[in-house]
Amino acid sequence: SVVFLGCNHRNEQTDTAATDTDIAEYAFLSEQANTKLSDEQVKNIPVLNGFGFELLRRMELSEGRVFSPLSAYIALGMLADGAQGKAYEELSQLLLGKQSAREDINAFCRDMMVIADKSENVKVAIANAIVSNQTLALKEEFRKTGKEYYDALVKSLDFSKQTEAIDFINSWASEKTNGLIPNLLNSLEGDLYMMNSLYFKAQWANQFNEGSTAKATFHKEDGSTVEVDMMKDDDQLSYYENESFQMLTLPYRDGTYSMTFILPKEGKSVGELIRNLDANSFAEAYSHKEYTRVKVLIPKFDSGVIKTDLKKVLGEMGLQTALSAEADYSRITDSPISLSDIFQKARIVIDENGTEAAAVTVEVFPSSAEPEPQKPVSFTADHPFIYAIRENTTGAILFLGVFKG
Repeated sequence: SVVFLGCNHRNEQTDTAATDTDIAEYAFLSEQANTKLSDEQVKNIPVLNGFGFELLRRMELSEGRVFSPLSAYIALGMLADGAQGKAYEELSQLLLGKQSAREDINAFCRDMMVIADKSENVKVAIANAIVSNQTLALKEEFRKTGKEYYDALVKSLDFSKQTEAIDFINSWASEKTNGLIPNLLNSLEGDLYMMNSLYFKAQWANQFNEGSTAKATFHKEDGSTVEVDMMKDDDQLSYYENESFQMLTLPYRDGTYSMTFILPKEGKSVGELIRNLDANSFAEAYSHKEYTRVKVLIPKFDSGVIKTDLKKVLGEMGLQTALSAEADYSRITDSPISLSDIFQKARIVIDENGTEAAAVTVEVFPSSAEPEPQKPVSFTADHPFIYAIRENTTGAILFLGVFKG
Protein backbone atom coordinates (compact mmCIF):
# COMPACT_ATOMS: atom_id res chain seq x y z
CA SER A 1 0.00 0.00 0.00
CA VAL A 2 1.05 3.54 -0.41
CA VAL A 3 -0.26 6.01 2.16
CA PHE A 4 -0.20 9.79 2.02
CA LEU A 5 -0.72 11.99 5.02
CA GLY A 6 -2.26 15.38 4.46
CA CYS A 7 -5.15 17.58 5.55
CA ASN A 8 -8.81 18.53 4.76
CA HIS A 9 -11.39 17.04 2.33
CA ARG A 10 -14.99 18.04 1.62
CA ASN A 11 -17.38 15.23 2.50
CA GLU A 12 -19.26 14.18 -0.62
CA GLN A 13 -20.83 11.23 1.12
CA THR A 14 -21.19 10.56 4.81
CA ASP A 15 -21.80 6.83 4.83
CA THR A 16 -18.85 4.47 5.17
CA ALA A 17 -20.14 1.74 2.86
CA ALA A 18 -17.55 0.50 0.37
CA THR A 19 -19.25 2.21 -2.54
CA ASP A 20 -18.02 4.51 -5.23
CA THR A 21 -21.11 6.63 -5.72
CA ASP A 22 -19.34 9.92 -5.08
CA ILE A 23 -17.66 9.63 -8.50
CA ALA A 24 -20.18 7.42 -10.28
CA GLU A 25 -19.99 9.72 -13.31
CA TYR A 26 -16.51 8.35 -14.12
CA ALA A 27 -15.60 4.82 -15.17
CA PHE A 28 -12.39 2.85 -15.69
CA LEU A 29 -11.37 3.28 -19.34
CA SER A 30 -10.29 -0.34 -19.70
CA GLU A 31 -11.59 -0.52 -23.28
CA GLN A 32 -9.00 2.12 -24.24
CA ALA A 33 -6.14 0.06 -22.81
CA ASN A 34 -3.57 -1.73 -24.93
CA THR A 35 -3.94 -5.47 -24.49
CA LYS A 36 -0.41 -5.72 -25.86
CA LEU A 37 2.22 -3.13 -24.94
CA SER A 38 3.15 -0.64 -27.65
CA ASP A 39 6.76 -0.54 -28.88
CA GLU A 40 7.33 2.55 -26.75
CA GLN A 41 5.80 0.92 -23.66
CA VAL A 42 7.94 -2.20 -24.08
CA LYS A 43 10.90 0.05 -23.17
CA ASN A 44 9.26 0.63 -19.77
CA ILE A 45 9.54 -3.03 -18.73
CA PRO A 46 13.34 -2.95 -18.06
CA VAL A 47 12.72 0.26 -16.09
CA LEU A 48 9.95 -1.41 -14.05
CA ASN A 49 12.02 -4.55 -13.41
CA GLY A 50 15.14 -2.48 -12.74
CA PHE A 51 13.12 -0.54 -10.17
CA GLY A 52 12.27 -3.87 -8.49
CA PHE A 53 15.85 -5.15 -8.37
CA GLU A 54 17.11 -1.77 -7.16
CA LEU A 55 14.56 -1.85 -4.32
CA LEU A 56 15.66 -5.39 -3.42
CA ARG A 57 19.32 -4.36 -3.41
CA ARG A 58 18.66 -1.55 -0.95
CA MET A 59 16.35 -3.42 1.42
CA GLU A 60 17.19 -4.79 4.84
CA LEU A 61 17.56 -8.51 4.16
CA SER A 62 18.57 -10.00 7.50
CA GLU A 63 15.37 -12.04 7.28
CA GLY A 64 13.32 -13.26 4.33
CA ARG A 65 11.64 -10.62 2.22
CA VAL A 66 8.85 -10.47 -0.35
CA PHE A 67 7.43 -7.44 -2.11
CA SER A 68 5.68 -6.43 -5.32
CA PRO A 69 7.57 -4.04 -7.62
CA LEU A 70 4.44 -3.65 -9.76
CA SER A 71 2.25 -2.69 -6.78
CA ALA A 72 4.76 -0.06 -5.66
CA TYR A 73 5.10 1.17 -9.25
CA ILE A 74 1.36 1.68 -9.78
CA ALA A 75 1.01 3.43 -6.41
CA LEU A 76 3.80 5.81 -7.44
CA GLY A 77 2.02 6.29 -10.76
CA MET A 78 -1.02 7.62 -8.89
CA LEU A 79 1.30 9.82 -6.84
CA ALA A 80 2.94 11.20 -9.99
CA ASP A 81 -0.47 12.17 -11.32
CA GLY A 82 -0.87 14.46 -8.32
CA ALA A 83 2.65 15.92 -8.49
CA GLN A 84 3.99 19.00 -10.25
CA GLY A 85 7.39 20.61 -10.79
CA LYS A 86 10.50 18.92 -9.39
CA ALA A 87 8.47 16.23 -7.58
CA TYR A 88 6.88 15.17 -10.88
CA GLU A 89 10.24 15.22 -12.68
CA GLU A 90 11.76 12.87 -10.07
CA LEU A 91 8.80 10.48 -10.25
CA SER A 92 8.83 10.48 -14.08
CA GLN A 93 12.57 9.71 -14.07
CA LEU A 94 12.09 6.86 -11.59
CA LEU A 95 9.06 5.34 -13.34
CA LEU A 96 9.94 5.78 -17.03
CA GLY A 97 13.68 6.47 -16.92
CA LYS A 98 13.17 9.85 -18.57
CA GLN A 99 11.09 13.02 -18.48
CA SER A 100 7.74 12.10 -19.91
CA ALA A 101 4.13 13.20 -20.14
CA ARG A 102 1.77 12.41 -17.28
CA GLU A 103 -0.44 10.58 -19.77
CA ASP A 104 2.40 8.12 -20.54
CA ILE A 105 2.68 7.06 -16.88
CA ASN A 106 -1.09 6.83 -16.36
CA ALA A 107 -1.64 4.87 -19.60
CA PHE A 108 1.20 2.42 -18.86
CA CYS A 109 -0.19 1.72 -15.37
CA ARG A 110 -3.70 1.25 -16.80
CA ASP A 111 -2.44 -1.07 -19.56
CA MET A 112 -0.38 -3.17 -17.12
CA MET A 113 -3.47 -3.55 -14.90
CA VAL A 114 -5.51 -4.80 -17.87
CA ILE A 115 -2.77 -7.05 -19.31
CA ALA A 116 -1.94 -8.59 -15.91
CA ASP A 117 -5.54 -9.67 -15.49
CA LYS A 118 -6.06 -11.30 -18.89
CA SER A 119 -5.00 -14.87 -18.05
CA GLU A 120 -7.93 -17.27 -17.70
CA ASN A 121 -6.14 -19.75 -15.45
CA VAL A 122 -4.35 -17.32 -13.15
CA LYS A 123 -6.17 -15.00 -10.76
CA VAL A 124 -4.55 -11.55 -10.79
CA ALA A 125 -6.47 -8.70 -9.20
CA ILE A 126 -5.05 -5.18 -9.03
CA ALA A 127 -7.04 -2.54 -7.15
CA ASN A 128 -6.46 1.07 -6.14
CA ALA A 129 -8.08 3.30 -3.53
CA ILE A 130 -7.83 6.95 -2.62
CA VAL A 131 -9.31 7.39 0.87
CA SER A 132 -9.34 10.86 2.41
CA ASN A 133 -10.55 12.73 5.44
CA GLN A 134 -13.80 14.56 4.66
CA THR A 135 -12.05 17.84 5.59
CA LEU A 136 -9.70 17.48 2.58
CA ALA A 137 -11.12 18.66 -0.75
CA LEU A 138 -9.67 16.58 -3.59
CA LYS A 139 -9.57 18.18 -7.03
CA GLU A 140 -12.03 16.93 -9.62
CA GLU A 141 -9.39 16.19 -12.27
CA PHE A 142 -7.35 14.07 -9.83
CA ARG A 143 -10.42 12.08 -8.80
CA LYS A 144 -11.42 11.66 -12.45
CA THR A 145 -7.96 10.36 -13.46
CA GLY A 146 -7.91 8.06 -10.43
CA LYS A 147 -11.06 6.41 -11.68
CA GLU A 148 -10.47 6.43 -15.44
CA TYR A 149 -6.85 5.23 -15.39
CA TYR A 150 -6.48 3.41 -12.05
CA ASP A 151 -10.04 2.18 -11.47
CA ALA A 152 -9.60 3.63 -7.98
CA LEU A 153 -12.19 3.65 -5.25
CA VAL A 154 -12.26 7.34 -4.32
CA LYS A 155 -13.71 7.67 -0.85
CA SER A 156 -14.23 10.49 1.63
CA LEU A 157 -14.65 9.49 5.31
CA ASP A 158 -14.95 11.18 8.67
CA PHE A 159 -11.47 10.52 10.11
CA SER A 160 -12.57 11.81 13.53
CA LYS A 161 -14.27 8.40 13.76
CA GLN A 162 -10.86 6.68 13.78
CA THR A 163 -12.02 3.13 14.37
CA GLU A 164 -14.56 3.24 11.53
CA ALA A 165 -12.05 4.73 9.09
CA ILE A 166 -9.34 2.20 10.00
CA ASP A 167 -11.85 -0.65 9.73
CA PHE A 168 -12.91 0.59 6.28
CA ILE A 169 -9.31 0.70 4.99
CA ASN A 170 -8.39 -2.66 6.56
CA SER A 171 -11.56 -4.28 5.17
CA TRP A 172 -10.71 -2.97 1.71
CA ALA A 173 -7.17 -4.40 1.92
CA SER A 174 -8.37 -7.74 3.28
CA GLU A 175 -11.04 -8.09 0.59
CA LYS A 176 -8.68 -7.17 -2.24
CA THR A 177 -5.98 -9.61 -1.03
CA ASN A 178 -8.38 -12.48 -0.31
CA GLY A 179 -7.60 -12.20 3.41
CA LEU A 180 -3.81 -12.50 3.00
CA ILE A 181 -3.28 -8.97 4.39
CA PRO A 182 -6.11 -8.41 6.88
CA ASN A 183 -4.51 -5.70 9.00
CA LEU A 184 -3.02 -2.90 6.93
CA LEU A 185 -3.26 -0.05 9.45
CA ASN A 186 -3.27 0.08 13.25
CA SER A 187 -3.81 3.83 13.47
CA LEU A 188 -4.56 6.84 11.27
CA GLU A 189 -1.43 8.90 10.67
CA GLY A 190 -2.73 11.29 8.04
CA ASP A 191 -5.63 12.71 6.08
CA LEU A 192 -5.07 11.02 2.73
CA TYR A 193 -4.27 7.38 1.94
CA MET A 194 -3.48 6.27 -1.59
CA MET A 195 -3.28 2.50 -1.91
CA ASN A 196 -2.58 -0.18 -4.47
CA SER A 197 -3.26 -3.86 -3.87
CA LEU A 198 -2.06 -6.74 -6.03
CA TYR A 199 -3.38 -10.27 -5.52
CA PHE A 200 -2.06 -13.34 -7.34
CA LYS A 201 -3.18 -16.96 -7.22
CA ALA A 202 -2.10 -19.66 -9.64
CA GLN A 203 -1.70 -23.41 -9.88
CA TRP A 204 1.52 -24.94 -11.15
CA ALA A 205 1.28 -26.27 -14.71
CA ASN A 206 2.63 -29.51 -13.24
CA GLN A 207 1.68 -29.80 -9.59
CA PHE A 208 3.97 -31.41 -7.05
CA ASN A 209 2.92 -34.76 -5.62
CA GLU A 210 1.87 -34.01 -2.04
CA GLY A 211 2.88 -37.50 -1.00
CA SER A 212 6.51 -36.81 -1.93
CA THR A 213 6.83 -33.72 0.29
CA ALA A 214 9.09 -34.53 3.22
CA LYS A 215 11.03 -32.85 6.01
CA ALA A 216 14.54 -31.81 5.02
CA THR A 217 17.37 -29.72 6.42
CA PHE A 218 17.69 -26.10 5.25
CA HIS A 219 21.06 -24.39 5.77
CA LYS A 220 20.74 -20.77 6.88
CA GLU A 221 23.34 -18.06 6.23
CA ASP A 222 24.56 -17.98 9.82
CA GLY A 223 25.48 -21.66 9.66
CA SER A 224 22.46 -22.86 11.62
CA THR A 225 19.94 -25.30 10.18
CA VAL A 226 16.17 -25.56 10.27
CA GLU A 227 13.74 -28.28 9.23
CA VAL A 228 11.49 -27.38 6.27
CA ASP A 229 8.87 -29.21 4.20
CA MET A 230 10.59 -29.88 0.90
CA MET A 231 8.56 -30.47 -2.28
CA LYS A 232 10.02 -32.92 -4.79
CA ASP A 233 9.79 -33.24 -8.57
CA ASP A 234 11.71 -34.84 -11.45
CA ASP A 235 10.69 -33.49 -14.84
CA GLN A 236 11.60 -31.69 -18.06
CA LEU A 237 11.90 -28.10 -16.84
CA SER A 238 13.22 -24.72 -17.87
CA TYR A 239 16.76 -24.41 -16.50
CA TYR A 240 19.89 -22.26 -16.75
CA GLU A 241 23.11 -22.10 -14.81
CA ASN A 242 26.36 -20.14 -14.78
CA GLU A 243 29.35 -20.02 -12.45
CA SER A 244 27.35 -18.09 -9.79
CA PHE A 245 23.86 -19.59 -9.69
CA GLN A 246 21.30 -22.11 -10.90
CA MET A 247 18.03 -20.73 -12.30
CA LEU A 248 14.87 -22.84 -12.43
CA THR A 249 11.59 -21.55 -13.91
CA LEU A 250 8.30 -23.27 -13.13
CA PRO A 251 5.28 -22.30 -15.26
CA TYR A 252 1.78 -21.80 -13.93
CA ARG A 253 -1.24 -23.11 -15.80
CA ASP A 254 -1.58 -21.67 -19.35
CA GLY A 255 2.01 -20.37 -19.32
CA THR A 256 1.14 -16.68 -18.97
CA TYR A 257 2.91 -16.52 -15.61
CA SER A 258 5.91 -18.33 -14.17
CA MET A 259 8.01 -18.41 -11.03
CA THR A 260 11.79 -18.33 -11.23
CA PHE A 261 14.09 -19.57 -8.46
CA ILE A 262 17.68 -18.31 -8.39
CA LEU A 263 19.90 -20.48 -6.21
CA PRO A 264 23.48 -19.43 -5.35
CA LYS A 265 26.13 -22.03 -6.07
CA GLU A 266 28.52 -23.25 -3.38
CA GLY A 267 30.78 -20.42 -2.23
CA LYS A 268 28.27 -17.78 -3.34
CA SER A 269 25.68 -16.00 -1.18
CA VAL A 270 22.26 -14.49 -1.81
CA GLY A 271 23.74 -11.09 -0.94
CA GLU A 272 26.36 -11.42 -3.70
CA LEU A 273 23.70 -12.43 -6.23
CA ILE A 274 21.48 -9.47 -5.32
CA ARG A 275 24.40 -7.03 -5.70
CA ASN A 276 25.03 -8.32 -9.22
CA LEU A 277 21.44 -8.92 -10.31
CA ASP A 278 19.53 -6.28 -12.25
CA ALA A 279 16.84 -6.20 -14.94
CA ASN A 280 19.37 -6.80 -17.72
CA SER A 281 21.28 -9.68 -16.10
CA PHE A 282 18.00 -11.33 -15.08
CA ALA A 283 16.60 -10.98 -18.63
CA GLU A 284 19.88 -12.24 -20.10
CA ALA A 285 19.92 -15.36 -17.92
CA TYR A 286 16.20 -15.91 -18.54
CA SER A 287 16.72 -15.80 -22.31
CA HIS A 288 19.33 -18.59 -22.13
CA LYS A 289 17.19 -21.11 -20.24
CA GLU A 290 16.73 -24.51 -21.86
CA TYR A 291 14.49 -27.49 -21.20
CA THR A 292 16.27 -30.30 -19.48
CA ARG A 293 15.50 -32.98 -16.93
CA VAL A 294 15.76 -31.50 -13.43
CA LYS A 295 15.46 -33.20 -10.05
CA VAL A 296 13.87 -30.50 -7.90
CA LEU A 297 13.72 -29.94 -4.16
CA ILE A 298 12.00 -26.66 -3.17
CA PRO A 299 10.62 -25.64 0.24
CA LYS A 300 6.92 -25.02 0.67
CA PHE A 301 6.46 -21.97 2.83
CA ASP A 302 4.29 -19.10 4.01
CA SER A 303 6.28 -15.88 4.37
CA GLY A 304 3.75 -14.33 6.74
CA VAL A 305 2.97 -10.63 6.31
CA ILE A 306 6.22 -8.71 5.72
CA LYS A 307 6.26 -4.92 5.93
CA THR A 308 8.74 -2.97 3.80
CA ASP A 309 9.30 0.72 4.53
CA LEU A 310 9.80 2.25 1.10
CA LYS A 311 10.29 5.94 1.91
CA LYS A 312 14.00 5.80 2.83
CA VAL A 313 14.84 3.47 -0.07
CA LEU A 314 12.96 5.59 -2.60
CA GLY A 315 14.78 8.65 -1.30
CA GLU A 316 18.09 6.91 -2.05
CA MET A 317 16.76 6.12 -5.53
CA GLY A 318 16.17 9.76 -6.43
CA LEU A 319 12.89 10.84 -4.87
CA GLN A 320 14.36 13.75 -2.90
CA THR A 321 11.91 16.60 -3.49
CA ALA A 322 8.94 14.25 -3.99
CA LEU A 323 9.30 12.96 -0.42
CA SER A 324 10.00 16.35 1.16
CA ALA A 325 7.78 19.11 2.52
CA GLU A 326 8.71 21.15 -0.58
CA ALA A 327 6.95 18.71 -2.93
CA ASP A 328 4.17 20.26 -5.00
CA TYR A 329 1.09 18.04 -4.86
CA SER A 330 -1.31 20.81 -5.79
CA ARG A 331 -2.91 18.64 -8.51
CA ILE A 332 -4.39 16.58 -5.64
CA THR A 333 -5.76 19.40 -3.48
CA ASP A 334 -5.34 23.10 -2.81
CA SER A 335 -4.60 22.31 0.84
CA PRO A 336 -0.90 22.11 1.77
CA ILE A 337 0.04 18.41 1.93
CA SER A 338 3.26 16.43 2.05
CA LEU A 339 4.02 12.74 1.83
CA SER A 340 4.83 11.33 5.26
CA ASP A 341 5.18 7.64 4.57
CA ILE A 342 5.26 4.97 1.89
CA PHE A 343 5.21 1.32 2.87
CA GLN A 344 4.17 -2.06 1.52
CA LYS A 345 2.87 -5.17 3.21
CA ALA A 346 3.21 -8.41 1.27
CA ARG A 347 2.79 -12.13 1.78
CA ILE A 348 3.43 -15.24 -0.31
CA VAL A 349 2.33 -18.84 0.20
CA ILE A 350 3.90 -21.63 -1.88
CA ASP A 351 2.74 -25.24 -1.74
CA GLU A 352 2.33 -28.34 -3.93
CA ASN A 353 -0.66 -26.85 -5.79
CA GLY A 354 0.77 -23.46 -6.62
CA THR A 355 1.24 -19.95 -5.28
CA GLU A 356 -0.87 -17.32 -3.56
CA ALA A 357 0.65 -13.89 -3.06
CA ALA A 358 -0.52 -10.39 -2.27
CA ALA A 359 0.88 -6.93 -1.67
CA VAL A 360 -0.62 -3.62 -0.63
CA THR A 361 1.39 -0.43 -1.13
CA VAL A 362 0.32 2.59 0.91
CA GLU A 363 1.20 6.28 0.54
CA VAL A 364 0.34 8.49 3.52
CA PHE A 365 0.05 12.30 3.55
CA PRO A 366 0.05 14.49 6.83
CA SER A 367 -1.34 17.62 6.73
CA SER A 368 8.01 -27.95 -26.29
CA ALA A 369 8.99 -31.72 -26.95
CA GLU A 370 12.62 -32.13 -26.01
CA PRO A 371 14.88 -35.21 -26.09
CA GLU A 372 15.40 -36.90 -22.73
CA PRO A 373 18.87 -36.00 -21.43
CA GLN A 374 21.03 -38.78 -20.02
CA LYS A 375 21.76 -37.26 -16.65
CA PRO A 376 19.35 -35.10 -14.68
CA VAL A 377 20.45 -31.81 -13.17
CA SER A 378 19.84 -31.41 -9.43
CA PHE A 379 18.21 -28.23 -8.16
CA THR A 380 18.23 -28.54 -4.37
CA ALA A 381 17.02 -25.33 -2.73
CA ASP A 382 18.32 -26.18 0.74
CA HIS A 383 19.97 -22.79 1.30
CA PRO A 384 18.80 -19.15 0.82
CA PHE A 385 17.57 -18.23 -2.66
CA ILE A 386 15.89 -15.45 -4.64
CA TYR A 387 12.55 -15.88 -6.40
CA ALA A 388 10.48 -13.86 -8.88
CA ILE A 389 6.96 -14.15 -10.28
CA ARG A 390 6.84 -12.89 -13.86
CA GLU A 391 4.16 -12.09 -16.45
CA ASN A 392 5.57 -13.74 -19.55
CA THR A 393 3.98 -11.74 -22.39
CA THR A 394 5.45 -8.47 -21.10
CA GLY A 395 8.28 -9.80 -18.92
CA ALA A 396 7.05 -7.67 -16.00
CA ILE A 397 7.98 -8.92 -12.52
CA LEU A 398 5.00 -8.88 -10.13
CA PHE A 399 6.75 -10.21 -7.03
CA LEU A 400 10.38 -10.46 -5.92
CA GLY A 401 11.55 -12.21 -2.80
CA VAL A 402 14.31 -13.85 -0.84
CA PHE A 403 13.75 -17.06 1.16
CA LYS A 404 16.15 -17.52 4.06
CA GLY A 405 14.52 -20.39 5.93
